[in-house]
Amino acid sequence: MTSLLTSRSRFPRRLAAAGAAAALLAGGLPLFAATRDPLALSPGKVYVTTSMSVGPNLSATLTDYFTGEKNEKTAMNTLLGIHVTENGKRRLVASRDYNADAGGYVSRASLELLDLDRDGLKEILVTYHHNEKPETTRVEMDVLRLVGDKLVLLWNGPVRLNTSAAGAGMAPSDRDQFIREIDYGKTTAARGSKIYFTKTVSMAAGATLDPPRVLNEEIPLAQP
Repeated sequence: MTSLLTSRSRFPRRLAAAGAAAALLAGGLPLFAATRDPLALSPGKVYVTTSMSVGPNLSATLTDYFTGEKNEKTAMNTLLGIHVTENGKRRLVASRDYNADAGGYVSRASLELLDLDRDGLKEILVTYHHNEKPETTRVEMDVLRLVGDKLVLLWNGPVRLNTSAAGAGMAPSDRDQFIREIDYGKTTAARGSKIYFTKTVSMAAGATLDPPRVLNEEIPLAQP
């Protein structure tokens, strides 16, 4: 996996973050259409929604909702919206539509915020079930950073995978089972350049590992 890693001092990153927030408050950046705004959804369509603070006057809202489409692949969708609060109202400045941007069969998303680079604006971590087949589990994570009016994807990958069931129809060599958990201490110490996982593998290429094998992973994050 390749990554463009650049050295960054803490002070310029804080200035950039402050400048981005000021630009958003000034209303100088374009807005997304309401169809990509989780706050604009009809309450009757919403399955579950979560909102958290990203930074000063900025919030993230993640919503699973029913689209009303008859297609099984797109009947459920997940919207992530970043809003700036001004005059007591929230205005959309960046958005991610998971059916459109990640592909269909998306559901049961969850939201976590963590200031990886310690610039005062938190990175957005979204985990979600993606493209699961019968008797399998695949949970992916997106690590996203707000840059101006865009959500930039720093890393994507599976954090929980289980294709071990015989009924899943997988070839034995494709049967795997593992869980990844973030090592928060090492990740925050890397100041936004890398993410660290503890990976517990119970099955690899069809072979059961007893006891499970525990691996320490160090993965570079893309730098916008």
